[in-house]
Amino acid sequence: MNAEQNKNPLGADEFGYQKAVVTWFGNVIKTSKKSRTVIDLGLCSYGGGIAFIAVYNPNAPMTQEFLRTMVIHDVYFDVARKSCEDGKWCLNLKCRLNSAQVDYFRKYGVRNRLQLEKVHELLENVKSDLKLENKQPGFAVRYKKSPVYLFTSSQSELERRRRNNSIPHFFRQQKRRCNV
Repeated sequence: MNAEQNKNPLGADEFGYQKAVVTWFGNVIKTSKKSRTVIDLGLCSYGGGIAFIAVYNPNAPMTQEFLRTMVIHDVYFDVARKSCEDGKWCLNLKCRLNSAQVDYFRKYGVRNRLQLEKVHELLENVKSDLKLENKQPGFAVRYKKSPVYLFTSSQSELERRRRNNSIPHFFRQQKRRCNV
């Protein structure tokens, strides 16, 4: 294989597509101190934000959520056509190629665009607080201990937030605590 073929094994440039790298950060968020469920974050090099999440229990059998962290390592996009192959399930709402659809996030409790924006804001804050940056292709960072955990407010506070449509139930533990 010559250098040109090695540079672009899928021939994406022939079709006008470019490749962005997705760096996964594992065990970044723990959903609570007692829960075993963790959230991994996938940072896209094109949009510069958290594009993907994987929510799973690392002690449970392998799930589709966990496999996402092993499968999604690059994303192809075409700026001229304003298209991205994963734009409809991308959480980076700041990316100009984002075409996120709420339906793809229902499994996380997102019911409308406002809630999707709240999740995006939460993830952007985590990215900023931890100074997450893209690494080389195929690179993944795994935290031994989750640097961020979400905690549940009182039941009445959760009900008020749910009524006000402020944040989806999965992410309703809105306040973050860093244990870095």
